[in-house]
Amino acid sequence: MIDQASHEFRTPIAVIASAVDVLDTLPELPATAHRPLHRIRETVDNLHEIMAALLFLSREQPTDNGTREWCDLRELLPALVHDHQHLVSNKPVAFELTPLPATVLNTPAAMLRIAVSNLLRNAAENTHQGSIGIDVNTDDGVLLRITDTGVGFDPEQVARDYTQSLRAQPAPGTGPGLGLFLSQRICEHFGWRLSFDSIPNGGTRATLDLSNSVATPQL
Repeated sequence: MIDQASHEFRTPIAVIASAVDVLDTLPELPATAHRPLHRIRETVDNLHEIMAALLFLSREQPTDNGTREWCDLRELLPALVHDHQHLVSNKPVAFELTPLPATVLNTPAAMLRIAVSNLLRNAAENTHQGSIGIDVNTDDGVLLRITDTGVGFDPEQVARDYTQSLRAQPAPGTGPGLGLFLSQRICEHFGWRLSFDSIPNGGTRATLDLSNSVATPQL
């Protein structure tokens, strides 16, 4: 079913991408249209990745993924921060990316990009002033942490809401959404662990434990 849905979406997504390319070359296009077209193109690229993730998760077995794709966090994270900059451009919030250690993971970059993008998007949506910090700790495995100065949360209530959202059968157009579904399935597939902590003075820290995918490329 997922395979069929992914293939069905490919054609309309390709049509949108082609239309954006055509519009972007028009000489009479006003300057104010370039930014919206850029956002459309970014969204189309994101949809391509979502379709690829759905196909990947539907075909691969959750045990021993056997992948030999490499992902460098020092390349991926700055690019993701840049891609999500528009989410905080209209409020006093800044992404703060700390210097990153050399970290190579044995995992498809597209899968990690989707998981981290959902965390960055969530932090941006819930932070109205201050900062969103991104750092990687390699003292014991690989821990990717995203810390915001947002509204924070009640950990017990979040646990209850999350459990209920996974059990519920939402009406069409409602519910936790595809992002939560994909993040959950991706973490399960690669053996990653995702946890959330409430900061005492306000804010949230999301920790994505990627230690299960640590590897050194074969030279």
